[in-house]
Amino acid sequence: MSTSSDSHGGRFVPRVGAIVAGKYRIERKLGEGGMGLVVAASHLSLGGQVALKFLTQGDELRQDAVTRFTREAQSVARIKSEHVARVLDMGKLDSGDPFIVMELLEGTDLHKLVRKNGPLPVTDAVEYVLQAAEGVAEAHAMGIVHRDLKPANLFLSHKPDGSPFVRVLDFGIAKNIQAQKEAGDVSLTVGTDVLGSPLYMSPEQIRNPKDVDPRADVWSLGTILYKLLTGRAAFEADNPSASLAMIVMEEPTPLRKFRPDVPPELEAVIHRCLEKKLDRRYQTVDELACALLPFVPARHRERPWVPVTTFAATSVMPQIAAPPEQPAAPPRRSSTMIAALAASLTALALAVAMVVWVVASPAAESKTADTVTSAMTAPTPESIPTASASAEAIMTNASAMVEVAVPAVSAMPATSIATPPVVSTPAAPVRAPKPPIRNDALDDRL
Repeated sequence: MSTSSDSHGGRFVPRVGAIVAGKYRIERKLGEGGMGLVVAASHLSLGGQVALKFLTQGDELRQDAVTRFTREAQSVARIKSEHVARVLDMGKLDSGDPFIVMELLEGTDLHKLVRKNGPLPVTDAVEYVLQAAEGVAEAHAMGIVHRDLKPANLFLSHKPDGSPFVRVLDFGIAKNIQAQKEAGDVSLTVGTDVLGSPLYMSPEQIRNPKDVDPRADVWSLGTILYKLLTGRAAFEADNPSASLAMIVMEEPTPLRKFRPDVPPELEAVIHRCLEKKLDRRYQTVDELACALLPFVPARHRERPWVPVTTFAATSVMPQIAAPPEQPAAPPRRSSTMIAALAASLTALALAVAMVVWVVASPAAESKTADTVTSAMTAPTPESIPTASASAEAIMTNASAMVEVAVPAVSAMPATSIATPPVVSTPAAPVRAPKPPIRNDALDDRL
């Protein structure tokens, strides 16, 4: 119970110096949202610092707000990830309203960081979202959907070694899927209220806040990364209603239009998060995280993530269709092969010419000798077989040359004429001169 406080209409109003539940003294105000107010406080007995969260809803929504508030404390207490701000305790005020005791964080939220410093370096922005994804993935594994992820709910602090550390805050409108099933799908949405932050809400959450799954948080993480890299919302308009209409009906402006140095592959990952069709979006936060890992240095993480090294299957950015493949041209014989074949045919032609000359020469001279003198002795029967045998030998050699050359040419691989293989031509063997063909008829005439 609170022993000292200011009150308004019988309700506790947190003030600096007020004592809460007899053991916490309020030191300063940390922040305020649509549902609650957060202050820093010190423990009167232990001296440690904590954060206290109180409800700020009006009477007309009081009971619903108390139910959500209690659910938040119970949900966060179950999540063991170090990337989710821890709930230490829960109590009640004199008015009966609950309050939550949480660990006190020193640092700033990402909304204030971007507003102060502008767009972040690529590796920093991706690393912050990956650390938040570790906490969100752990919540999803327990059946809890955050439904209000935004830069203001990602808190950046630093470890003793100076390394950045991000925690997820405010599970105030988180949806416990398992608890909802057990309660018969009872929704806490009242009237026409829209639960969440318009600039970071998914289309399905805008249409029906009670009918969302973890892919709504995937959308929100994509919009957060878009904001961290460009300094502007993916669906930025003059008022929340116009932003909601853009989210439902329009496509986001390509991220690289505002930040050309962002890798195209990273732009594709972010735009896939912002797919309006659920089946085209990343199906889990783990899947999204694996696609983001290649853009940051490797380090140990809570989740068993493996980097995705190719984006052919994940990219949904417009692609230019590749022209149809042309059928491969038939292989062409190289100039060396053609030259070898021509040489073989030339050798065959020369061989045939030699045969014709050898066969025809004795007959012609024999006919001339018969007309000049009757004393000329006719050719003996043995002379003709000798010439014929020589011709047959020449034909046999020529045929053998062609039989060897043609298969060799056919067996050579087909290559492009533009790049003929280097073929070393062996020196022609030196043959001993053949003895002159004996022609008995000519010898008799001489």
